[in-house]
Amino acid sequence: FETAMEDYDESETKQAKVSSICPICRKGFTNTTQLSILRPCGHVFCGSCCDKFVKKDGKCQTCAHKIKAKDVIVMRGEGSGFSGGGAKEARRFDVAFQ
Repeated sequence: FETAMEDYDESETKQAKVSSICPICRKGFTNTTQLSILRPCGHVFCGSCCDKFVKKDGKCQTCAHKIKAKDVIVMRGEGSGFSGGGAKEARRFDVAFQ
């Protein structure tokens, strides 16, 4: 048990908490939050902030990377809690090796 506690890194927990909020409105993401992921840079925003700021301005609010409408991936859950399984997943169907 002591070894496990020694390996526990508190900064990793803090980082996980920080990365689970929208960088624009600073609201926490939940199972019911609609998320938008930007393909070019990988930044994640809540759906409403993405619509209000990212799509309107045509750039990522975190890194200022240019964004087109086709670059926004909207994550839709299949339900909340137990019914949705709590799983949100992005899949990419491209050729693995070219």
